[in-house]
Amino acid sequence: MKKFLLLILLMLPIMANAYDAKIDGIYYNLNRVNQTAEVTCENSSSMKYYGDVVIPKSFTFDGVEYIVTAIGKMAFAGCSSLASVDIPNSVTVIGNNAFNSCCGLTSINIPNSVTTIEDGAFYNCTGLTALSLPNSVTYIGCEAFTSCTGLVSVSISGNVSIIDEGVFSDCQSLLSVNIPEGVTTIEGYAFSMCKNLTTVIIPSSVTKIESAFRKCSGLKTVYCYVRNVPSTNESAFEEVDCKSAILYVPASAINEYKATAPWNKFGTILPIEDGTTRIDAASNVCNIRAGGSVITVSGCRDGESVSVYSVSGQLIGATTIKNGSAVIKTNLQAGSVVIVKIGQKSVKLTLN
Repeated sequence: MKKFLLLILLMLPIMANAYDAKIDGIYYNLNRVNQTAEVTCENSSSMKYYGDVVIPKSFTFDGVEYIVTAIGKMAFAGCSSLASVDIPNSVTVIGNNAFNSCCGLTSINIPNSVTTIEDGAFYNCTGLTALSLPNSVTYIGCEAFTSCTGLVSVSISGNVSIIDEGVFSDCQSLLSVNIPEGVTTIEGYAFSMCKNLTTVIIPSSVTKIESAFRKCSGLKTVYCYVRNVPSTNESAFEEVDCKSAILYVPASAINEYKATAPWNKFGTILPIEDGTTRIDAASNVCNIRAGGSVITVSGCRDGESVSVYSVSGQLIGATTIKNGSAVIKTNLQAGSVVIVKIGQKSVKLTLN
């Protein structure tokens, strides 16, 4: 895992950032050809951003309108008094180390215009507790959220294909993670040292896992939907008490997992029930079955709201979890596609 990100901060006093414009307390670099702008800082040692910052979608400078399309590298790095940032839906890139060590940052709005989050963008943002990455995001750089020790829950974009090196390493408060369908590779140290991580859901699209869950000492349950055992580094679950953990895999692949390291280190390997989808909602994993015209939810926290929608957004039914479960009748035919929303999380299902 790379170690240079914090060293960059130590070098701040000897590095200089020029800026082209200052509008309402925000510094910008301008691209006068494309009439776009990126947020930057006054200089590398000023760290003048604090409190709640609202970045505009556009501004006028010297009679020319500029569209804000990027948060530049190290733009807010080291601004420990920064509390929240509202990013406009014109921004597509959050640059290298843009918010590195913004320890006071408790809220960040990442709009669905952002496609790229570069290396170390939110490194050591210890005040962040929840993170939702929109599906517009297609790339997350290495160590982008490393050492976000207050992060309890995260929703990863469904259009990311690689969970890069150390992206969520040392996120010590993270309780569960649902890796979205479409991810093919989980790189080394991606979730290493997440000591309170108890549940991991690995989608069927994954083909390669490096030392991704090393030192996740609290890991108790892994749902792996991959039918052909993915190429897996021997240290993928190093320093995890696999003997006390449960691994759920497709029934047709149980024997293959039992014969393949490091998966065969799990003390209990059980089949995933056919037709069951799992979603992590409110830091616990809910089981969802779409049988006939009925949606059945189990394993959820009491009081959690459950709603079923058509793909066009029409509400079909809603209820609340009681005694860990709920049932919603849809009156739809087999093959119909619905969206099940539990709390703030949602999943698309096809009725059997």
